[in-house]
Amino acid sequence: MCIIRDILYKSQETFLKKSSKNITGGILFLDVLYLWKSTLLFHFFFPVIQDWFILFRLLFYGLIILLAEYIYGFILKTIISKCPWHYSSKFSVNGLIRLDYLPIWMLVGWILEIVYINF
Repeated sequence: MCIIRDILYKSQETFLKKSSKNITGGILFLDVLYLWKSTLLFHFFFPVIQDWFILFRLLFYGLIILLAEYIYGFILKTIISKCPWHYSSKFSVNGLIRLDYLPIWMLVGWILEIVYINF
């Protein structure tokens, strides 16, 4: 059952390592970008939020992912002066997150919830 999770993790890991190598000129990010392994975090907070209305759970997922993206981006900018993403739209916050991506992150959270529950 965990094979699907492993496939998802390995594919994102390969993508992130290859893209981070291009961005940093060979310096790989310290597996900080394992945000995608957040299904592991479901063990901690899903029992608390599982009874919430679906919209509130999705908002929670989206906001947590945006917060993590902001924190990771800030840490990377502080430590190595580079970040694999820089947003410049009117919805960006310090170039580290885009608030208009919230619906996408809500969908990602929902998919991770489904993976967590079923596998």
